[in-house]
Amino acid sequence: MSVILLCLTLVKSTIHKVYDNNVVIFRGEKDRFRSKIACNESKAMCFGESCIYCQCTEGQTFVRTRGYHGECVPNELLVYATSDGAYFRVENNPHQICLYYEGNFVRGSTCSHGNRNYYWIWTNNGQLLNWESLKCMADDHHVTQYFVTMKKCDRNNVKQLWNCESHTSNHYIKQKTSDRYMYYGEYGAYVTTKHTDWSTARLWARFGSTQDVCSQAVGCETFAGGSSIIILNKAKCEENSECSGEKKIDLKKTRCSLLSNQSQYLHNETWKPLEMKNGSFELEVNIQVSLKWDFRKTPKSWAGLMVKLRFKCEETINPSYIAETEHCVVVKYTGTFKGFYDEDDDEEDSDDKDGEDEDNDSGDGDKNGNGGTDGQTNKNTTNVNQKKYGGDKDNTQTIIIIVCVLVALLLAGVVVFIAYKYRNRFFRSGKENAERQDEADQDNYATTMNPLHPVNENLSSQRECELYEPASDHVYQYVDADQKTVDPPSQNYMYDYAAVDGPMMVEDKAEPTIKHSSPKYHVLEGP
Repeated sequence: MSVILLCLTLVKSTIHKVYDNNVVIFRGEKDRFRSKIACNESKAMCFGESCIYCQCTEGQTFVRTRGYHGECVPNELLVYATSDGAYFRVENNPHQICLYYEGNFVRGSTCSHGNRNYYWIWTNNGQLLNWESLKCMADDHHVTQYFVTMKKCDRNNVKQLWNCESHTSNHYIKQKTSDRYMYYGEYGAYVTTKHTDWSTARLWARFGSTQDVCSQAVGCETFAGGSSIIILNKAKCEENSECSGEKKIDLKKTRCSLLSNQSQYLHNETWKPLEMKNGSFELEVNIQVSLKWDFRKTPKSWAGLMVKLRFKCEETINPSYIAETEHCVVVKYTGTFKGFYDEDDDEEDSDDKDGEDEDNDSGDGDKNGNGGTDGQTNKNTTNVNQKKYGGDKDNTQTIIIIVCVLVALLLAGVVVFIAYKYRNRFFRSGKENAERQDEADQDNYATTMNPLHPVNENLSSQRECELYEPASDHVYQYVDADQKTVDPPSQNYMYDYAAVDGPMMVEDKAEPTIKHSSPKYHVLEGP
């Protein structure tokens, strides 16, 4: 059964992936994509009168894995929306319930595994974000009670900032500015906050995990001006002065370095490893950290990709202790991703001047190099380069799916064989029953026709022989002129026997005595 479930899951995943590979996405200030559903279901607007393409608003990015067919997500929430696997369930130990959101409030109920309303993420700003709604917990006052409510995430809203405290291996969640502890059980199923000593506060933990509730924050740094991502247009690299750039990061450190082997890219699904080209990016640290890029060293195949750059910073706390922290920033390249391919074999391809479609074809079949269908690789794509640049590795999944298909065919053959065998047995049994019924009918008919075995008599199967003697009442008249006495002719006796199947049983009986009637003569006298 588990093998069948695994096969069904893989088939579903494959179908989902095939659909993903047919989605056309053009990355830019306003992401455009081709959708099979209404644009408003993807939180987007129609692009063009035909509404074949949808367009996100400025400051949003299309995420294929959100919703049923993808959604436009605010840039500041992009990293959280694509952090599948970083979420967890918050459990209250004394009551053994988990937190979930319902409407505008946070409530507690029996822990549910498949319900996304129960999934939470710690942001690097100190917020508790719900992975389904992408809203954050806030400490709000209603009438006479403080409730934990759900609000649009805002890192500048102090009511959304929470701290974790640990005392004797127990963990508590405390509002950062009001110092009220998160509490459950005081107002029905609603989660509240109250001033109390930590010894009487409610304990919180990660459901089904040995990690404490305060670990594993998710998020990347913002750039100067508050933007969560920067959008780079490689097509503008026509002169040396436009082929490089720099953007300051809201981070003050003294020593930082890129982690090239830990960089990732996002296309349709989740973040995957990406090998960095030497010199594509650099970090400059002068009290404030800055990101620098050079388009001349950036692969053309990165068009349409979301790239997460990871870097490590060191800070000297004291002469004997140096603190190390890891950070990340997100870069969006304009264009439509065509797959990873060899740059040297693509010199004849050209790009749009400003990174947008100039032929108004919505990125589909763009003559200038930014159009195309998502997942369709360039004619020069090679498996070597896919591995080199972190391309999808689906060989294992393909083999598993083939094995699943073979197993399914084998199971189908077994079922057909069993059904065929059962069918033959059924018909053979019916035929035997019919034959037995026919034999019984014949026996009854034979018994009925036997004069020695009346139907309404209960006689044994063994029959006796019976002797039949013809009646001796014949009268012979002889006429003779000399009136002589003549003996009658001898009589032949006939014996009829009737017996059923089985050995003949003869009882010892006295030999029957045959009585001869004396003949009678009638003499006719002459004249």
